[in-house]
Amino acid sequence: MCGAGGFQLHFSGVVFFRIRLHLHHSSASMVGSARGGGGGLSIGQIAQSVIIYLGIPFTGGAVTRLAGLKTEGRNWCEDKFIPKISPVTLIALLFTILVMFSLKGEYIVHLPFDVIRVAVPLCGDVLRVVFCVHEGWRHL
Repeated sequence: MCGAGGFQLHFSGVVFFRIRLHLHHSSASMVGSARGGGGGLSIGQIAQSVIIYLGIPFTGGAVTRLAGLKTEGRNWCEDKFIPKISPVTLIALLFTILVMFSLKGEYIVHLPFDVIRVAVPLCGDVLRVVFCVHEGWRHL
C-alpha cells in the first residue's frame, strides 16, 4: 500500500508543507506587525501545533501499522484492519476539526478575511495533493 513511491510522495508533501509553513509564518508576522500586534506567531507555537495536530496522529498511525504488519501480516492489515478502522479515523479527523474551530471560534468570527487568506492557499495545497496522489496511483 505504501511502497517507495508512497514514501517519496509523503516526503515531497512534507517539504511543500515546510515551504507553506514558512510563507504563512512570514505573512502572519507581517500582518501582526501591521496591526500593531506582537509580530504574529512564533516558530515555537507553529511547531507545537504541528506536533499536536500532525505528529501525534502520524506517529500513532505508523506504530499501529508497523505493529499490525509485524504481528498479523500485510493481508490482515489491508483486508481486515484498515476497512474496520477507516470510519474511526474519519470520525477522529472530524472531531479534531471541530475542537480546533471551537477553540478558535472567536478569531474566525472577528477576523474573517484572515481566515480566507489562510484558507485559499490551503485549498490549493489540498487540490495539489489530490492531483499528485491521483497521478501517482494512475502510474502504478
